[in-house]
Amino acid sequence: MQTDYEINVPTQTELQVRTNSGNVIVDSVHGDMTFDTVSADLALQDVEGYLVIKSIGGSLVCTRCLGRLDANSISGNFQLVQPVMDNVRVQTSSGSILFDGSFESRGIYVLKNYSGTIEVRFSSNDSFDVKASSLYGNVINQAPVIPDKHKTRASHTQQSNGMVRSLLGSVNDGRASVDLSSFSGTIKILKRDQ
Repeated sequence: MQTDYEINVPTQTELQVRTNSGNVIVDSVHGDMTFDTVSADLALQDVEGYLVIKSIGGSLVCTRCLGRLDANSISGNFQLVQPVMDNVRVQTSSGSILFDGSFESRGIYVLKNYSGTIEVRFSSNDSFDVKASSLYGNVINQAPVIPDKHKTRASHTQQSNGMVRSLLGSVNDGRASVDLSSFSGTIKILKRDQ
């Protein structure tokens, strides 16, 4: 048996959603939200507030989300497309993470996984300090990293095959903090196509 619900709420609404499976779609709600799922996929669009997501295997696609995000999953994938968020903390064990948006001044962005890909896309106007490391994976970097503006040297650790395992430094003035870490996954810091 399957049941579909469509619920209309005022724009300024706080939501708490719990579900084991299925799809959850939230559009244009501006309030704090919590999601507790097992294998449900979440699609959030044009939402604003403090978003807390706990999932075992469900994925998240967050398009034009504003505010803060704290998301944890065991095997789910996370995609943040055009976010305007100044505090993002995402952790998944075997899932992949995509962040394709601008880094807000003084924003904090922490993306972690055990395996899988972490991909961050940046523009030439973005300004951030970056710390990226993968213990048994690779870091692929297209950012013009220089010694960071806080007196720490720019550095990278090479593997024997010439691939980078870790990266530390600043892009432009280093106004945001970007921390990317993986145990065995690949970290990609790629320039966004304009």
